[in-house]
Amino acid sequence: MRECRGRLEKYLKDLLEPLGRAGRRRRANLYVRGLLLDGEREFIEAMADRMPEGNLQALQ
Repeated sequence: MRECRGRLEKYLKDLLEPLGRAGRRRRANLYVRGLLLDGEREFIEAMADRMPEGNLQALQ
């Protein structure tokens, strides 16, 4: 699992670099990771609840 997380982090770093500001990249990273978690993906509130470092406002 750690290997997958490391590969995902590298991929997202390269993918999200064009977004510019660090805050935008961080929120996009959290959003993508939330989409990959088990459970409800239709509502951002459900994703934020499942992520310890994610909060609703940070994902919007």
